[in-house]
Amino acid sequence: MSSSSHNTGVNRIYHAFIDAMKAQEKECGELDWEISTTFRSRIQDVDGSIRSKTIYVCDITIHNKYQEPVFSFEFAFSQSRDDAVSKIQKMLTRNPTVLAAVVISLDEDPKYGSPKRARSKGDLVDRGLWDQAVDRAPAFGPIHFGDHCWMGSVTSSFDIGFQNEVGLRIENSVGLIYHN
Repeated sequence: MSSSSHNTGVNRIYHAFIDAMKAQEKECGELDWEISTTFRSRIQDVDGSIRSKTIYVCDITIHNKYQEPVFSFEFAFSQSRDDAVSKIQKMLTRNPTVLAAVVISLDEDPKYGSPKRARSKGDLVDRGLWDQAVDRAPAFGPIHFGDHCWMGSVTSSFDIGFQNEVGLRIENSVGLIYHN
């Protein structure tokens, strides 16, 4: 099950694609591609047959009118960047209809987690005190409240791969890091 942060990221990008699709449709007429979330597709075995039981479900897929995936998009928030990149590279080499794929990854350090102690009555937070803690925090974290650190650094990675290419065409990372 994906997190609410993951779902929010996917929804925002999906709606950006929908807006672009509507603009293209208005300009060009009926399109020969569709967009969907959680589109399921099979990959070929190495010998080219489709006996594989492996099914890929990408966050966003653009597919042709024959329901064949052409472009896949992964938002790696609840899964690791390496896992998402590995997934799209397999898809690009083993599914002849997929032309390109993109992975956007957001990595937090330290990873989000609940405090490592039992709950107590003192854990209830006054909204005003929380807002003060957020206001005191640097622009890109961390937020310290009580005995817990809510964010340290965030790294965003953007990876693009194309069919039949061994490596990724574009690998780019931007880090927003706060140093104590």
